[in-house]
Amino acid sequence: TSEMSFSKQVKEELLKIQIEDDDSSLAFLCGIIKAIGKIELQPNVTEITLDTDVSGLYDYCNLILKHLYGDYAELEITEKAVINKTLYYNIKFPSNSAKQILIDTGIIKLTNKGYEVSQELDEHLFNNQESIVAYIKACFLACSTNSIRISEVASIKSSSGYHLEFTSHDKAFLSKLNEILAGQGILAKLVERKNLFVLYLKDASSIS
Repeated sequence: TSEMSFSKQVKEELLKIQIEDDDSSLAFLCGIIKAIGKIELQPNVTEITLDTDVSGLYDYCNLILKHLYGDYAELEITEKAVINKTLYYNIKFPSNSAKQILIDTGIIKLTNKGYEVSQELDEHLFNNQESIVAYIKACFLACSTNSIRISEVASIKSSSGYHLEFTSHDKAFLSKLNEILAGQGILAKLVERKNLFVLYLKDASSIS
């Protein structure tokens, strides 16, 4: 199985598992937006858009949005959507609920200058294991690739065939994700690579 198809297969399996409670749903939205969200925050207009190559993410987010806000996201596939032979989907969150979503997920907080984007995660949202798992799941779906390369030589046993990485332009986001993973006993390394930050794991049991 190729690296990309294995990665997508794992993500498709994850998308079959629904998130049950409201806090976990918000933690999931928080993870998705922090990982790949573009936010436009103006006095009269708030917009949240995502670009993803995971086709099932649109329906998954919509189930959560419908349950929490009674509203739906819009899906757009443009002519510019194909990058490196990969089709990208543009998901636009409902504009009527966008600001409330950012408030509820703790992504924006009220300051003396008005609402501003917060680098910290809302502690109230992450005080249970289910929410933490939902956040990691969102980050995994949004910005990870993973592969297992199995040696054809049975006598060679090495964990180097296992690889999982999260990529982002936002170092603070990956640093926080690294802390959360460490709290779950999963130790990763954060490096900079070609104007991107990469959080990676090579230990088979951690990836599992």
